[in-house]
Amino acid sequence: MPNPWELTMQNRCLYSCYENGSNWKQEIGEGCFGKVFRGRLRRPESSLPPSDPSYIKVDNSQAVAIKVLKTPSPGIASITAERELLREARTMASFSHENILTLHGIVINECNMGSWLVFEYMELGDLAQLLRSSNGYSRSKEKESHSSTRYLVQEDLPPIAEQIANGMKYLSSRNFVHRDLACRNCLVGERPSLQPTEDLSNLIIKISDFGMSRDLHSNEYYKMGGSRFLPVRWMPPEAILYGKFSEQSDVWSFGVLLWEIFSMGAIPYYGHANEEVVTMILGSIYLEPPNSAPPLIRQLMIEHCWKKVPSDRLSFTEIHAKLTGFSSASPPEESQVTSHRYVYLQPLPDLEQ
Repeated sequence: MPNPWELTMQNRCLYSCYENGSNWKQEIGEGCFGKVFRGRLRRPESSLPPSDPSYIKVDNSQAVAIKVLKTPSPGIASITAERELLREARTMASFSHENILTLHGIVINECNMGSWLVFEYMELGDLAQLLRSSNGYSRSKEKESHSSTRYLVQEDLPPIAEQIANGMKYLSSRNFVHRDLACRNCLVGERPSLQPTEDLSNLIIKISDFGMSRDLHSNEYYKMGGSRFLPVRWMPPEAILYGKFSEQSDVWSFGVLLWEIFSMGAIPYYGHANEEVVTMILGSIYLEPPNSAPPLIRQLMIEHCWKKVPSDRLSFTEIHAKLTGFSSASPPEESQVTSHRYVYLQPLPDLEQ
């Protein structure tokens, strides 16, 4: 991948949305500090030679997602947002994996719009909303950001979990802790050359949001004391109590993500306020796996991800190995999961409050 910092300085005209604003296709997300648009990525007329460090090989017109900071204004908030955006760019520039979202480049202080990042576009949107839409629920007030009518079925779910585990295995091998692993931060696309079959889904899942996600989804975050907003419904006890994040805390979050997937997009601890959720987690009252979850998935959640002692949890390498080749169509097994400590929370739709 080209160095996005060098690309920024010499290839700003690369982005069609740079010209006059008329090529911004569609707003697909908005947060406290910025917005995300769908646009087109085009090679400039005076292309650089391939030997140039700023050269990027792309199609003549490629769909992209553009994360844009709002017009800069004085104050700590704008400075913080700029730092977060640049940190996210630095982080993502070092990643190269099929299940990690690709960063194409960054533009700094262009068109008086503030800085913006340009990512590959995932046409089916984020996994949380796709699951909810497949479950018969969609937010009528939200923008229709994705025109695809693709819906998820039970057979899609195990391969989705396996791909996310694969991406997290890669991140952990790079000693990177995500801290915010959840379905809302996983994007979904389709492999255009691959037709779905009984044994192979054409869906591709990419982990995203390595810095700005808490600003884009502030309603699912909770400010504890004087700290930053935190996704407590996805956090283990040691992260809530001591702010300790590690691969093991990401593994806990992966267990909650599995619960989201197999409950078809329900909000963890639905019906409980964030303060109640914190009390429940610290009191060892966890989620009950959905009844529709296969035994292996239930076992992963309870016996391997939600262990109170971090060292008792599996690594992502071990989790990925368990999920590889797994299919919900496999012969049923007798579940040996003991769940008497876990309060069952009905996986209800994400109703607006």
